[in-house]
Amino acid sequence: MTISTKQHNAIALLIFLALLVFFRLNSAAFHEAESIIVFKADLLVQFNGWLDLAPYSAPNGSFTLPPMSIWLTALVMKYIGNLPLHLRLVSALFSAASLVLIYQIARRIVGYQLALIAPALLAATVMWNEMARQVNPEIPAVTYMLLGLWSVIMLHEREDIPGKIGFAALYALGIAGACLSNFVAGGMTLLIALPFVFHPRRSVVLLIGGIVFGLAAPISWYSHVFFTFSALASPYSVGTFIQSMGSLLMSQPFVILAVSTPFLIFRLSRSTSTSPRSRVPETAVMVLLLTGIICSGFSSFSTILLLTPAAILLALRAFELLSSPQSARIAWVLLLGLILATVASMNVVAYGFIRNVVTGVENLIDTLLLAVVLAVLLGLGFILPKVRLYMLTSRFLRWSGVVIPVLLILRILVTNISKAPNAIQQEAEHSPTNHIETVG
Repeated sequence: MTISTKQHNAIALLIFLALLVFFRLNSAAFHEAESIIVFKADLLVQFNGWLDLAPYSAPNGSFTLPPMSIWLTALVMKYIGNLPLHLRLVSALFSAASLVLIYQIARRIVGYQLALIAPALLAATVMWNEMARQVNPEIPAVTYMLLGLWSVIMLHEREDIPGKIGFAALYALGIAGACLSNFVAGGMTLLIALPFVFHPRRSVVLLIGGIVFGLAAPISWYSHVFFTFSALASPYSVGTFIQSMGSLLMSQPFVILAVSTPFLIFRLSRSTSTSPRSRVPETAVMVLLLTGIICSGFSSFSTILLLTPAAILLALRAFELLSSPQSARIAWVLLLGLILATVASMNVVAYGFIRNVVTGVENLIDTLLLAVVLAVLLGLGFILPKVRLYMLTSRFLRWSGVVIPVLLILRILVTNISKAPNAIQQEAEHSPTNHIETVG
């Protein structure tokens, strides 16, 4: 089989993006969250208690860690080694698999050029890059969730029975892996199937079969957990939700476009060349994003990592729809927001300035200055003729679709290469991702 130029470009880009997290992967010692997983994995290796719940118990005895990250770490520890480089390979390799999966999913939602941006944006997300360089359950959870989404899409597209059975089995694997990696990720992977279940296709039986087989192992494990330990529910917090959304935006500013996607799809999709077949994957991704946003009020940063791929996919769909002449004024407003968020995320001083403007009454002059500048720029979008504005936004879209992802990748590349080991360790200790997600 001959590989086309497009496939060569995609493979080269994915390899480059996957290698970003490998720079200085061994340069920092384990921080607290990593150490707990490593300690429990070491217990598995020493006592060979792979199905024993004792090593999974959290320090306070009230929660239970999902076992997947512990099992994977224990396997690496037993057969490869126990250096930070060895144990962090799990997250790095799962991160690479996620880049391939999000590219394959994006190809079925947007065009080829925009599909290439999807893995670039995911790899350039600060929180993603940070977690892909640590021992944690979130990166495998996202990978299994993306595997479930891609499998369901392919199950929906395929016509041959052997292919459908194969993708139903992959969906079952995705459900099982997501549930055993992160409880929220498991629920989100299940909800992905809703748009496909109600779609008039012949694959509903196989889809339900995949769900049943995929839930067998998680139900067995979680049932044993809840009968063994007392679980405490995490309360919903509006403050956690706001903090989560702000952290996601600063980590990956491109996701600001995802907010407008449902409106753009239902308002402007008739004027685009979108095939009806692609609407079901879009709906599944919207379900994924909505679920992640709701859950972000319960568990902040791990859930943000789970909804990042869906936010990127919908942002690219919005980016595609914004190229329509009918959406020139909406595109102007969203592009201003994208540029502002990018400047804030790239520059600590700019981020501090914007935060002070929003949170401090004493910063009245700064607030008025920013409000005047934004009002003038927004006003141009409503004063300029629509044809002139469309020409302007088209240029801005082409510019932002190339320059912003490149800037974000350069930020990640420079950070991973230039950080001293002690700086990496200090950042990990004060990082909001230095946490333990538990069943509760």
